[in-house]
Parts: sequence; C-alpha cells; structure tokens
Amino acid sequence: MPASSHPSITNLQGEIRGLLPRLTTSQTKVLGEMAFAMVMADGCGMTRMCSYMAELSGQPMNTLRQKYREVYYEKEAKAGVKKRGDKRREIVVEEHFADLLAGVIQRWQGEHTLVLAMDASALGDRLTILSFSVAYRGCCIRVGWTIMPGKQEGSWRPHWERLLRVLAEAVPTAWTVYVMADRGLYAAWLYRAIQANGWHPFLRVKKGLGFRAQGEDAFSAVGERVKKPGREWKGQGEWSEKGDCMEGTLLVRWEEGYEEPIAVVTDLAPSHSKTAWYQLRFWIECDYKDGKRGWFHWEQTKMLNPERASRQWLVLAVVMQKAILLGGALEVQQEQAGQRRRSKSRGHKRPGRPLAPVTKPRGREQSVLLRGMMAWRAAETGGNQPLPKPWLRPEPLPTRLYPVSRVPKSYQLKKQRREEKKRNRARAKTKSKRAERTAEKVARAAEVQARKLARQQRRGEQEAELQARKLARQQQRAEQEKRSPAPQLRSSACLQEPVKASRGGWEKGPEAVLPRPLDNEQKRSRERREEPEKELPMGDACPTHLPTPARPERREPLLRLSQGRLQPPRRLVRTRTRYKEGHGTACGAAP
Repeated sequence: MPASSHPSITNLQGEIRGLLPRLTTSQTKVLGEMAFAMVMADGCGMTRMCSYMAELSGQPMNTLRQKYREVYYEKEAKAGVKKRGDKRREIVVEEHFADLLAGVIQRWQGEHTLVLAMDASALGDRLTILSFSVAYRGCCIRVGWTIMPGKQEGSWRPHWERLLRVLAEAVPTAWTVYVMADRGLYAAWLYRAIQANGWHPFLRVKKGLGFRAQGEDAFSAVGERVKKPGREWKGQGEWSEKGDCMEGTLLVRWEEGYEEPIAVVTDLAPSHSKTAWYQLRFWIECDYKDGKRGWFHWEQTKMLNPERASRQWLVLAVVMQKAILLGGALEVQQEQAGQRRRSKSRGHKRPGRPLAPVTKPRGREQSVLLRGMMAWRAAETGGNQPLPKPWLRPEPLPTRLYPVSRVPKSYQLKKQRREEKKRNRARAKTKSKRAERTAEKVARAAEVQARKLARQQRRGEQEAELQARKLARQQQRAEQEKRSPAPQLRSSACLQEPVKASRGGWEKGPEAVLPRPLDNEQKRSRERREEPEKELPMGDACPTHLPTPARPERREPLLRLSQGRLQPPRRLVRTRTRYKEGHGTACGAAP
C-alpha cells in the first residue's frame, strides 16, 4: 500500500498544509510521511524511519532514504538540479516561524497571556541552537530557532533580534507576552528589543549585578538584597550592565532548600509581578530532554550542516506541537472530570474541617508530550478512545515558590556531572599549561645549545683565521729573507741590541733597531772607555790603593713594565769597591 493512501498519513498531511501554508504540495506530502514515521518509530533517525516506512508502504528502503534526505538538502545539492533547473525548491525554515506561533494562538483558550522562553543549547562541539518556545503545561512548543556551527566566534545579538521581529508578526497587539531568559542571556540591548515589540522582559540576572533602588545614592549587588532563605525583596530602580543603566523592577526571592536566590528584572510594577512566574522558563529544559534522549534522540544525529539540522528541527517541531496539543487536551479533560467529582462530593464534607496545609502540588507522572504520543500511537494501532481536538488551555500563572525539603536525585546527578565536567576542564587546563611550560623549557634549552654551538663555531673560525694569518706572515718573512742581500758588518757604534718591552721588564730582541742619539754625558763616558789603558809603575812607585776607575753611568728607562703595569725604575745605589790586602804585593811592591 502506498504511503500516500494511508488514512492517518493523509490526515497528517492535511494538518501540516493548514499549519504551514507556504510549503509546496510535494514538501507537505514528504513532511507528513516523515512526521508519521518519527511518531511510530520512536526517533528521528533516517535509517529507523526508512525501515518502518518500507515495511508499511512496501517501497525500497534506499528510495525512501533519498526522498527524505532531499527534504534536508539545499536546492543545489538535490538530484536532478541540472535538468530541472529552477523547479527544485528548498525549505526556508525562517519563513514558517510566524506560522508555527500563529497555529498556537489560534487554538488558545483562556486568558490572552503568552510566555515565551528563550535559551541557548548545544549539541556537543558541533552545533549551537538559539531557540524560542511557548511554555505550556510543563512543556514547551518550539516556534523559532537558529542553528549555528559549534564554538563559532561572533555575536548572538543579530540572531535574537531577528527572531523577535519574525515572531512579533504573529502575535496580536492585545496579547500580553512575557519573554523569559536565563542569567547567561540578560543584557540591556535585549531588554530594549523586547520592549520594542510591546512585550514585557522577565530576565534572570546574576547576583553581582549592580542595582540602585529609588532613594538610594549608590549601586549595590543584587545578591545583597536578601541575606538568608525564606526572604523576598522587590522594588523599582536602576540596574546597570557594563555602564548602561536601565530602569525597571527587581524581584529577589530566596526559598528554603535552594542554593542561591532568584533575581529577576522586568518593566512591570512590583504589585503586578511575581518572582514565581519565572518557574515557567525552566520548562524549556523539558523540551530539550524530549527532543533528545527523552524521546526523539536528536543527540545521535550525525549532521554537521546547520541549515540541514534546522530543517530537521522543523519536522520535529510539527510532531512535538501536535503531540503536546493532544496531551494537553487529555489533561484538561481529566481536570474537568476531577472538578465535577469534587463538586458532587462537596455537600458531604464535614463542617469545621481544617484546611489542608499549603504544600507543593503533586507533579505530573507523565509529561504532556509523552501522554499525547501514547494516545496518538494507541489510536493508530486500533485504540477505542477517540482523540480530542487539539486545542490549548493554559494553566494559571504560579503565585508562589515552594520550599524544597529533599533534593531530587536527578538534580544530584546533574550536579555531580557538572562538577565532574568542571574538574575535567581544570585537569585539561592544567595539563595544557604543563605541556606549554615543558615546550617552553625545551625551546629555551635548544636556544641555549644553539647559541653555544654558534659561539664554538665562531671561535673555531677565528682560530683558523689567526692560524692562517700566522702562516701567511711566516711565508712572507721567508720570502723576504730569500730576496734580501747578505748582511754586512756594522760599526761598533751601531752594534747595539734593541730592547723591547715585555711583561717582566726590558728584554733583548732579535730585531734590528736603530740606536738612539747619545747626549754629551754618554759621549764622554764612551770616550773614556775607548781610551787606552795606562800601565801602572812597578816597585815603590806603585800605589797601594789604586783609584777606582769611573764606571759609565747606566741609563735606564723612565718607566718600566712589571706584571703588565708601568712602574718607575729601580733606584741605583752606588757602592765603593775596596781592594783586598796584599794588592801591593800583587802589584810588585817591596816587602
């Protein structure tokens, strides 16, 4: 049996055509088949959907796989684009956000009050999702999103502002809309962008945000307004975000059992706002759980292209919206039946019975989405219970926060996982720092070794150059000695060995140096030395004590070198020479 002839698939295709009128006929048919397969196969995996639809319709599995894949593809990647040209169409997801929100508003019953929860989520390191959802009975209905590559640098501000403008087109001006965001998204520009649409911001802020109440002179931290659990503070004033002051109302409540207070800024008056309203933003966490491991297992997707993942989110949004509407209608029917029973038994109540203590209402045993999915599948498998009309009747806004006496196990596990991730990040950071220090140390050691080798190389080159110069001088001196004539005898006046300076004093050197000019006293001493010696008389004429011949005066340099320093010359001490006794006898004197 072809899938198009299945009555449930045909009805679902008609509902999608009414919800998303901008889709083409072929796109509506394929989306209807995929949505039905996701409900019946318990997931959004391509292989799982194709396997179920192949058994249901009898078509080849690969044919279905190619048909469903092309729903996610862009126009250029589809088969037959070269032959058909402009006939191929791609789904522009952003065009259908206003239609998704309009479908919720059309089925709304009760007060015209809408709560939009905005949040950012991530799929590992691959994708980052910015989404808007309508809070409804413990779940959230997806109405707008933007998917980007994971860990991409850039500002989120343009995406949030664009989504706000697109969604504002579907909301009537008479409706009251509260936009709630977590403390990681609050900012002055977001506060103003929400107000520009006529909506009311309800943004959670950090404890360190500066706030100055009316009548105060200085800013103080938001967390200082409430000192201990069980207290609440609210008031108007100014709050500052990076020097940009905004006027508004601050609501702070610290309930028993919570680790820290909840601080919210809004533009509503303190008498017309409650901190307990912020509980509705937590429902978006249930939406993430339902889309991932809770039911459709989107966390197992292998997609890396943000545009294709965004088209897959469109199919998931259609399925989840229908399931939540069915589950909400069933819950409303159950509540109405319980009210009728209580009204019948009200007359049997004993007079004077004390009121029940104020306690936290019992939570749901089953989420609205899961309840709608079970009813949908039961109807498809031959159930006897007819499905109610998909309409919405929201719960009244909560009026108070309830103390927590026992921490849920799920929160404890979540806290343990968060602490484990924090420790892992700290370990990875420490490991990377240690690796960086090791690399720096190795680089410094290599640099020192390189400088040492360079110095050794330069020293070797210098020594080789000096040795080469020395050899060149020796060769040049040997060649000069070969060319020069035989040396001639010099006069006695010129036979004077040169004196050169050395570390220990004055030494004689082998080089020939011209003699210095002599002064008069040196000339006279030289003449006396050159005179012939006189013969001494013999006998009595020979004197006993001969006069000491005059020694030539020794001329020393004015300065001398001693251990590398110039010092004055040594002082000469003249001593008289005495002749020994018997000199006369030796000279031939008479006894």
